[in-house]
Amino acid sequence: MSEPDPKVYRFGDMHRTGMLWWINRVALHPRGMALALHYPDDADSDAIRRGEIDPEGWSLIGDGREVFSFGVEADDESFERFSRFVVDAAAENHEAEQVRRDAKANTEVTTRGQGEQLFPPPEKGIDGHG
Repeated sequence: MSEPDPKVYRFGDMHRTGMLWWINRVALHPRGMALALHYPDDADSDAIRRGEIDPEGWSLIGDGREVFSFGVEADDESFERFSRFVVDAAAENHEAEQVRRDAKANTEVTTRGQGEQLFPPPEKGIDGHG
């Protein structure tokens, strides 16, 4: 039995889930850099925040000389969004893992039961001797 594929997110979900904030906040901002997503000029900013529009590309901005930072309010909101995403993703992964375990256990029980019924171990060797 093959394992279910993990959920694959669209690149546009980077903003909606808070993943873009986390990557920037943890990895790039302390180094004076930022990952910037580039959207069409006419893209609606609310649709971008909801993850409905995928970026056309990305770039690294900053020269590494000055740490990037946002206001406390923006960090708090982004942290909450990212935290909810991580908790939800973990729950989905846990459910998927539980489904995999249950399926494997059912397969093993079914196979073992069928094996015992259909192919009992021989009591004697092929030549008829034990």
